[in-house]
Amino acid sequence: MNVCWILKRGLTEYQIIWTTLLSSANADQRERMFSSQLSDALLNYSNGHYRTAEYQLLDILKKYNTDYENLIPVKFYIAEARLHQNAFITAKTEYEEIVADSASSHYYVESLVRLMQLEKDFGTSAKFYKYYMMAVKNQALASGEIVNYAHYLAANRRFGQNQFTQARDILAHIPKSSEFYLPGQLLLGIIYTNLNDFDQAIPIFQALAKEKNYPWSDVKIAEIRNTASLRLGLIYYQRGNFALAQQTLKDVSPGFENHDEALIAQAWSKFRLNDYAGARDLAYQLLQTHLASDFSYEALVLSAHCNRILNDSETALDAYRYVVRARGVLAMKKKFDSERELMLEKTRELGRLQNDALDKRQPKMYSEISRISNELNEFMLRTREKDDTGTQLLQDYYDERLDVVDRLVELDNIIQWAQKQRRTDVMQRAGLLRERLMKVLEFYQGDKKVTNTSYLIDFPLVAKEANEIYRRESWGSAFRDMSREKQRIESALDQMKDYQTRLSGSDKLGPKMDLEILGFDIKNLQEHLGQIRKVMVENNYIEPKSNIDYWSDLSGFAMSDIIFKEREKKIEQIDTYANRLQVINDILKNRQKELMEKIDDYVTQLKELQDKFLSRKIKLEQLEKDQYFNNVYFDKNDREEESWEDRLRQLNEK
Repeated sequence: MNVCWILKRGLTEYQIIWTTLLSSANADQRERMFSSQLSDALLNYSNGHYRTAEYQLLDILKKYNTDYENLIPVKFYIAEARLHQNAFITAKTEYEEIVADSASSHYYVESLVRLMQLEKDFGTSAKFYKYYMMAVKNQALASGEIVNYAHYLAANRRFGQNQFTQARDILAHIPKSSEFYLPGQLLLGIIYTNLNDFDQAIPIFQALAKEKNYPWSDVKIAEIRNTASLRLGLIYYQRGNFALAQQTLKDVSPGFENHDEALIAQAWSKFRLNDYAGARDLAYQLLQTHLASDFSYEALVLSAHCNRILNDSETALDAYRYVVRARGVLAMKKKFDSERELMLEKTRELGRLQNDALDKRQPKMYSEISRISNELNEFMLRTREKDDTGTQLLQDYYDERLDVVDRLVELDNIIQWAQKQRRTDVMQRAGLLRERLMKVLEFYQGDKKVTNTSYLIDFPLVAKEANEIYRRESWGSAFRDMSREKQRIESALDQMKDYQTRLSGSDKLGPKMDLEILGFDIKNLQEHLGQIRKVMVENNYIEPKSNIDYWSDLSGFAMSDIIFKEREKKIEQIDTYANRLQVINDILKNRQKELMEKIDDYVTQLKELQDKFLSRKIKLEQLEKDQYFNNVYFDKNDREEESWEDRLRQLNEK
């Protein structure tokens, strides 16, 4: 507290001494003092101390306003300092004053271009084109690059409004020597593509794709070259030149923002060239290197179709099932977000009730509302946690990979800071660490045996789309709230100005100071509102391009087709087995018939043999009887002889 008081006292003494010197100085002394103060302010501006520079320039404008007729440069740098602080509303007001006061310096045209930038985000098309026409009309007052930038902004605005011919005509004003020529040519090629004039677009993209860009020399040129190669490859594909399309798309750098689109286009090119294995591998590469790509479902369906052609129906079914399940997970995520929005609304309502209880001094009601609010917040925190898969190994794998991603984000921030501070040693060391972490992340992503574990992280594109949809709905309500808040702030400013007008002739310093402080606070609130609006405009909702409904329906049909064909194969296999079994049965029946016939023949032969044997036996018995009667039975001798039974047995043995 004492230090703050000492600093304020020193500042007051300094201001008193400076004011005394300024009032007693002659013209030369005042000019030297002006130059000294202006140099200090511009030095702070060049070093990035924009708030300090703004206050210094405002002080200069106040003290030397009567000494110099033209202080437009000071006003311009005040506006620039405010623009760098994201104080868009007050900066816009300052630029408008410069445009209204002067039309004879290059600051006039630069202010017009700045107003074009601000109108692009905060204003209307009518004012945007009004400032553009004024800048073009007075282009002789400014440098050529400022005017070329105005042309580029206007062409982009026309392109965004689907006014392609007007945008093409504006780009014709940018000369080849301008730094905006290459971006303008890229936009011109895209315009010709939208006009279906591919004969004009192809030479432009070919020239841009061949633009030389040595490693790390110019990021903008690399962006232009990659975009041109991608657009050129897509044109070749559309025209049916698949080999040239595939060759051109290979030139797109892996670090390019839309590299996933180049990969899926290459995969389709190989597919149309009947290189199904190559198309499948490129689809797998996209899925491994771009976890939440808008083309993930398309890549899955393409890889599944290639696997079907390559007679790997099981792998194809897995891919189709994933896409079909993704739509169900997205529907569940939407329900979750609607519940979360309901909880947030209840939280806001509890906040209003809590404020009412505080205003009415109801401690019991306040404590009860606080208890309910805490329980609701704890419930919302629990619902944001990851789902447990029950497998600690997979959970640890997911957590480690997420930690690597967090470290990469931190290193990116360090590299950006080092670039601003010109610390090449820090930047090089951070770059090496980032490369090592990227290799670690590639190792994690390259292991196909380990999958993501979190319920929504298993479907990263679903999580991305659901978050975009939730942001669209929440930001829509936020835009409406901001519009109402803006109206309230403007109404408060009007009322404050009215009160200041009423007190202008009064000697009451207290109300005047209160109104001044209140006006400062309201203007700060207005600036914060403008900053929020700027962020929301720059990060506006992007419509998902995954086309999940189409690919999910197609996957469902493909699954049904695979299952139906597998069923037909099984039925054909059963029929084949039945036919073979019938043939075997017929063979067995014929063999059985042959065997039965042989058995019958054997029985007949055996019966004949038995009959012959019986007949012979009867004959022998008759013979024996005859001999017996003739030789023994009628024999008169008294000697004993063998019986006829023994004799018959001996004959049989013989």
